[in-house]
Parts: sequence; C-alpha cells; structure tokens
Amino acid sequence: MQTYLPWIIFIVLLALIFGFCYVLVNYYMDSTEKNALSMITVALSYTLGLVCLLLIPVDVFLVSEQHKKLEDIFLTKQDLMSFSTYLNIFTLAFAFCWIPFVYFYGEEKEEKGDFDFDVQSPATRIWISFKKTLSFVALVVVLLLLGLIFRSGINKLTILRYRTK
Repeated sequence: MQTYLPWIIFIVLLALIFGFCYVLVNYYMDSTEKNALSMITVALSYTLGLVCLLLIPVDVFLVSEQHKKLEDIFLTKQDLMSFSTYLNIFTLAFAFCWIPFVYFYGEEKEEKGDFDFDVQSPATRIWISFKKTLSFVALVVVLLLLGLIFRSGINKLTILRYRTK
C-alpha cells in the first residue's frame, strides 16, 4: 500500500486540477459556443499545462542533493525522467493531433440558416476532420524538416571558425 500511495495522491490531485480547469472553462466560455468535446479538450490542455508546470519543483527537488535519505523518496530520478518523457510525448500528440482534430470537427458543424439543406452525419464530420488533421500534421512535419535543412545564420565560414578554435 505504501508504494501505491504517491500514485493515488497524484491521481487525486490530477482529478482536482482537471475539475478546477473544467469549472474555469465552463465559467468563461460563451454560452452559444459551448460544446462538450471542445470544453473537455480545453480543460485537458489546461490540465496538461499545469501538470507540466507543477512537475518543475519536483524535478528541482530530486536533482538537488540536499536531502539525506534517498531511500525515503518514492519517486526516483529515473521514474521522473520516464514520466517526463511520456508527458512530453502525450503533449506533442495532444497539441498536434487532438486539438486540431477538435477544431476541425467544430468547424464542420452545419449552420442552421435558410439555405443550408445539406446536413452532415457525424461520421462524415469525423472523416473530414481527420483528413484536415492529417494535412495539418503533414504541413507541420514539412515545416520542421525545412527548418532543420535550411537553418538561418549558419554558413561554411561560421563552421570553419568554430573548428579552428
């Protein structure tokens, strides 16, 4: 039970942070634009940001060698490093895949005007949103590759200066 206690505390704190973020988003979101999927996505993104922010003091505490008994700490540096890696992977997937998908899904919502007779099914909206999200991810990958290939400010003369020092 003692080894599960930090994870139980972490899950409870995570649920409290998510609840706080959900209430905050619910309070400030426009009543005409409320959508359950977008509200949960925004609350999850706020929660993810707060968890990343709250991870910094834990990392600083574990890196500093001021505590004497390392055996009393349930969270080791290796655990924190693997947790940070998974959190970064989840953040990238969330930022570049899920948030654009929810945005494109919300944009495909049919307008209830006088001339809109074509009502889309949810499966059609999901498929169109998925295609737009894939094109967005492809654009981001192309831009990242172009940024890696064509770096500004670096030429052969600068590289030769560093090699001669």
